[in-house]
Amino acid sequence: MCFADDIEGRVMGYDADGPAPEIVETLIEKLNKVKYEFNERRKKSHDWDPEKKCGAMVVVGYSPDSHSEYIKYLNEDVIGPVYKQNPERTHISNPEALDLLMTAATETDGAILMDTEGYLLASGYVITNLSLDDIAVEMGRPNSRPLWQRYNFSSKVGTKHCSAAAGSYVMPDVYIVTMSEQKEDPVIRVLKQGQIVSSPYDRELSPPLENLIHI
Repeated sequence: MCFADDIEGRVMGYDADGPAPEIVETLIEKLNKVKYEFNERRKKSHDWDPEKKCGAMVVVGYSPDSHSEYIKYLNEDVIGPVYKQNPERTHISNPEALDLLMTAATETDGAILMDTEGYLLASGYVITNLSLDDIAVEMGRPNSRPLWQRYNFSSKVGTKHCSAAAGSYVMPDVYIVTMSEQKEDPVIRVLKQGQIVSSPYDRELSPPLENLIHI
């Protein structure tokens, strides 16, 4: 089942002005291509840096008017200058977007920002002004467990992934898509309203959210 179909059963009460699931599905397809291309380059290169990794976090549905409280510039914006020069080059349907995602995922740090229409706006941002512990408590997650377990990850992850989960809780009208920094096979997840709604690991998937949060 594709993401756009499956997500209907997991997230209720869409914001009509928010990103369509089909936009997220297209992004996932692009990130899977980034993963494939990264692994192909790694296999074929004779001087590949063994420490080089491929990872990404994309805030889908970002609006500076609504979300700037939690999104701050970090460094290395490789997408923003391209968007300002020619926005069409950064749309997720444009083949050039794949190159931008590859560069951001392998050469820079920080989150990528995408608007509700599928335009990549900028990179090199960070989700901030969050208390991961307090948000987990607010979500009803017992504080007797490690933070990654409280956010329902099946194995230990770093602060970035927990920040993505918490960020999707305080910004419930966005999706946050993560691609883990693994050398062999980066894992792609989608988070919405504090829940993992798409993951290759079924045990991470949250139950339907209609009784938890409404946008």
